[in-house]
Amino acid sequence: MVQIENSLTPEEFLAVLNAAPPSPAEYARFVKAYYQAIHPHASRQKLAELSESLQEWLERETSQGRAAFLSNYLAWAPAPEIPAAALRRVPQAARTISRALRDQIAGGLVSARLRTLVDEWLATGQDAEGSESPARRHVAFQGWEAASEYLEQSPPAMSVDLNSGGLRLSVGGPDWKAGGSHDFFKSQKDWADRLFVGFLASDWQARLCKCRYGPCGRYFVAVKLRGSYRRGVYCSRQHRARASAEIITNAHRKQSTLKIIDIATRYLLASHSDSAWRDDRILKARLAAKVCVDINRDRNLRTGHGPVSMKWVTRNREAIEGRRQELARVKRADRTP
Repeated sequence: MVQIENSLTPEEFLAVLNAAPPSPAEYARFVKAYYQAIHPHASRQKLAELSESLQEWLERETSQGRAAFLSNYLAWAPAPEIPAAALRRVPQAARTISRALRDQIAGGLVSARLRTLVDEWLATGQDAEGSESPARRHVAFQGWEAASEYLEQSPPAMSVDLNSGGLRLSVGGPDWKAGGSHDFFKSQKDWADRLFVGFLASDWQARLCKCRYGPCGRYFVAVKLRGSYRRGVYCSRQHRARASAEIITNAHRKQSTLKIIDIATRYLLASHSDSAWRDDRILKARLAAKVCVDINRDRNLRTGHGPVSMKWVTRNREAIEGRRQELARVKRADRTP
């Protein structure tokens, strides 16, 4: 009999998945310090190019706090290229960067990589309509590639279990014999891949979930799961209720917008306007004023949408024009004997 030994616990796995990432500014500061440490003789031009590329990235990446967690921005953050000749300076370079910053960045990179693999695995159980069937989840491309590469480098260890008299197969534990990579960034990737392999070998992997409520996104292990969930899995009743309320509100808002577009279209048809109205500021202002009169008369429109302005008309002019042309064609067809 073969007994599978897996040292990975759900608590350890969830702690990594739900870890708050460092800010983009902290990550950029680390990358610059790390590059300078392993390239002590780098030219001013190279350092300037690195600083410029990081600054451009910082200007694009503005996620902070919970938004940074939800976007998982570190999964696509830039990393410096490290020539093989420079890897021997990594141990010395590590001493020039504070341990607190180094550990923070390492934890963020492991979490980002692991979340990418887990999110891909979770997505295989979801359909286009948003329903979720946990039993349909399976390893997809990135997960298969990560697990295969890790198992090739650190294959499971088989040993004799003296207590049971059988064999013991150790999966997903730290492989200290392998030594690991001197590349800081690759080391975090390898650590995340190890955790993913341990997760796949666990007896609780089928119960791993991610809260589908947008502002949450927390990972958790459910006690028990049904075969399918129409609107996905949530970490609490409160989040399920809030998500349902948002779905209803968004649907009501969408219906209100379509109705207002229809009202605007009928005003244009009544005034015999052609497609040139889209560039007529005076006509658009009049149209907004007429639509507001109808909104004020309809309680549902007042609560679901509110008054509109000329900016709203401009923003929705293509949708209004498309509806105008559609109704115009119907009107012409009705007149045809």
